[in-house]
Amino acid sequence: MRYLAKLSTYGARSGMNFWNQWDATSHWLQSIGQSTDHSELWVRAKGLSPLSPWLQDSGARVANLTGWMDSTSVASLWKYLRIFAQGRIESFKIPCGNEAWVEYSPDRMIRIKAAEASWLWREATEVWHPEAWPDLSQRAWRDHGRTQQAWRYSWGYAVARHFRSGWKEWTVRADEDYGQWLDQRWSEFVDRLGLRPVHLSWSPAEGLVGFPSVGLPARVDEVSLRIAPMLAVRPDFRQRSLAGLSLEALWQFPVWGPNWSARIALLKAGLPHPRLEARFAPVSEEDDDHFLRVQAHRLPILGLSALPFPETVQNGSWDEVSQWIDWHSDAQALVQACRDFAHHLAAPAGRLPEGWRYSRLESEPGRWVIRHCRRPISIELSWPRAVHPGHISLSIGGVVNVDLDELDPSGLVNRWDPRWQYWQTTVNRLLIRVGDWIESDQVVR
Repeated sequence: MRYLAKLSTYGARSGMNFWNQWDATSHWLQSIGQSTDHSELWVRAKGLSPLSPWLQDSGARVANLTGWMDSTSVASLWKYLRIFAQGRIESFKIPCGNEAWVEYSPDRMIRIKAAEASWLWREATEVWHPEAWPDLSQRAWRDHGRTQQAWRYSWGYAVARHFRSGWKEWTVRADEDYGQWLDQRWSEFVDRLGLRPVHLSWSPAEGLVGFPSVGLPARVDEVSLRIAPMLAVRPDFRQRSLAGLSLEALWQFPVWGPNWSARIALLKAGLPHPRLEARFAPVSEEDDDHFLRVQAHRLPILGLSALPFPETVQNGSWDEVSQWIDWHSDAQALVQACRDFAHHLAAPAGRLPEGWRYSRLESEPGRWVIRHCRRPISIELSWPRAVHPGHISLSIGGVVNVDLDELDPSGLVNRWDPRWQYWQTTVNRLLIRVGDWIESDQVVR
């Protein structure tokens, strides 16, 4: 499990600016024995103009740009970029009207999102004939009240998802060694897209900014600039205007403590003062919660919470997608097994049932988080307050959340009962039902 900590920002109320906070953060890290040789600085802006003073620095390099090309032949533009910007295009996205769009990440992924009656699906079917692709396995699960599907192929996988009535998203992703196969499929399809504006994300040629290196103009709308690692803030940086800029200073610690790594980030983006965050990740499967609990008392941490698992359907392997599907399938079975759990006749003792533990890292006044000791299942309880009723939610794998309304459709739980004994008994009944389900044949092993 990975954790996000929000830390105090060293006198933000007194008006300290980003550079003063950079100095304070470096001093603080040294004071707790976590010294580092440098901080990596990222500067981002909407367009190139706010970055003008930074672009001339010898240590600055534009890492990524996004922008629009005016309506043009999509096929011709792509053929041009394949030759003159090979290896530098990160995404090639084409809006196709009525919220529909097509996106290609070279050698990695094709994604189409459109209404089911859209012409895009007809064109894709005519060009690719996906029904004829020999699949190695198929998966199906329920999400958003609709059936979702995934297929495993020898070269990668495809996922079809329905998020709202009449709309579909189709993702085709190639394995590492099959980028050329995917590029051929895209080349066959791009001829059907006609004349359209194109939104691009790209990395510039070495030493140059943007498309001047290939002779094509683009309306740049976002730029990311990386400043070479530095030991201290340069004096001229402190004199520059930060208006219109988002800044992020990063300190990486591969070994923060026993079995934990950390990434400290000082962020300035739209808030009146910078904020400091720390992301802790286990370096092995044996993560030590006790160590982080000690850190939470020793460091100026304001809040520590578990980070959800990333969206694997978009950027994961087939094994990760299968695990994602298992979590969703488990959630559906668990909802059915635990509905009206308040009907459970057992009157459990005050302590938690076997196999469960309090997550002291995530719990806080007015909020309990209880995790299963062996499976990625957690239950969160929020206590009733003057204007908010008590609430229970159940999470599977950090990506599927089941609400109390689904678990207790008969409304047997009194959300306003202020007695902690009542809530502990209520939660324990749910834990027993979940435990029974884990030991049943319904759970994905």
